[in-house]
Amino acid sequence: MQLSPKAVRFIIEALDYRIKAYKESFNNIHADSDENFYLANDIIYLEAIREELAEAIVQKLEKV
Repeated sequence: MQLSPKAVRFIIEALDYRIKAYKESFNNIHADSDENFYLANDIIYLEAIREELAEAIVQKLEKV
């Protein structure tokens, strides 16, 4: 799938919003809960996806 740089920026913004919301939830959940564990994993996963997209957009713009 080929996405335009603008589409990738929108996805990155959506990921940033979701990461922020998860971090806020993470801070409001009891530290020993399973939900906290799952949120932490999701945050790490979303941050990795975001980083890959950010790198891809830089590479795509360098080719232009």
